[in-house]
Amino acid sequence: MRVLDGRYRLQDPIGRGGMGVVYAADDLSTGARVAVKIVSLGGRTDAGFHRELRIAARLSSPYVCEVLGSGSVPPGGAYLVMPLLSGMPLRKLIGEAAPLSVPLAVRIADQILSALEAAHAAGVIHRDLKPENVFLLDAAGSDFVKVLDFGVGRVLDPADELTEATRTGGVTGTANYLAPEQARGQRSQDARVDIYAAGVVLYEMLTGRRPFEGGDFQELQRKILFEPFPPPRAHRPDLPRELGAVVLRALARNRDERFADASSMRAALLDAEPAPRSADSWTELTSSGARQTIPAGEPLEPTEQRRRR
Repeated sequence: MRVLDGRYRLQDPIGRGGMGVVYAADDLSTGARVAVKIVSLGGRTDAGFHRELRIAARLSSPYVCEVLGSGSVPPGGAYLVMPLLSGMPLRKLIGEAAPLSVPLAVRIADQILSALEAAHAAGVIHRDLKPENVFLLDAAGSDFVKVLDFGVGRVLDPADELTEATRTGGVTGTANYLAPEQARGQRSQDARVDIYAAGVVLYEMLTGRRPFEGGDFQELQRKILFEPFPPPRAHRPDLPRELGAVVLRALARNRDERFADASSMRAALLDAEPAPRSADSWTELTSSGARQTIPAGEPLEPTEQRRRR
């Protein structure tokens, strides 16, 4: 079996995605089981990549999946070491249970926004927030959301404001969750791209669909930039008006009309919730909703963010 840097013994792959492969692994120095993600640097220099990782590793939030270590994989690759998580990807929950109950959707969005607060305060934006990058832990208590893959986001630095992909007119992110400024390849992007993506994720949790769909990127880009926006209450008339208004503000085409930051959106979201939340975990919340929790032995689909012990 392959061993990285004499420390991480790779086991079987547990997920694949556009940026690389995730392996279960043994940390030979501690005996712990971890997840190792091997990625392509995508044009970034090795020094620049690890600089971003060092900053991302400083994120302090119970809602961020921390980066435990990193290294180089010649030629032109790198690896990230993360905890091996046990639970369910938000994508799987949406696929089987959406539309989610309002309390569950608000609880998950609240914790996603808490993760964004910590990241933005550290000068890091995610740029690829989506249900595949949100993991629901099998854990008791009120804290159960982990946002993944901040290590491959972007560092906001006045001396190096743009990634190479953005400088050359490329588009970074996943099409359905792109803010308009991302979709048009705009050079100047800031933390409000994450606010937009959080709005899409909340929309999808509440309605079971995304605001826009398209057969290819060009069609989806046109819809994101120009088509009338379908309000979430058009798909779910019983949705509280105040909550629908929070979603619409997060998804404003003009970024100056969105929430200024994750803290503002989080406060508005909690104010809009129609009733106090009493359940302590997502498993309790879903037990009274559309479905029960997924059996522990059910296999995960092969995407790069889905990991189980």
